Amino acid sequence: MRRWSAYCQAADDQELADQLLALQLLADQLEALQLLADQELADQLLALQLLADQELADQLLADHELADHELADQLLAVHSFPFQ
Repeated sequence: MRRWSAYCQAADDQELADQLLALQLLADQLEALQLLADQELADQLLALQLLADQELADQLLADHELADHELADQLLAVHSFPFQ
């Protein structure tokens, strides 16, 4: 009877060990998924920042080009003003 009891205890211990291992593997998978999600979020935020930087650069360039055109128009107006 003791042998049967020891066998049952060993089987219970092994089943518990298997369940703990399965839980550990699941926890590792969840951690890996979280790291992947964090990296994807970081990549998306970086892409948004790059897009915002590009839009700002485009706007600054457009403003600069507009200022150049306005200056050119003013210089043309001054040079074409009939002096007496």
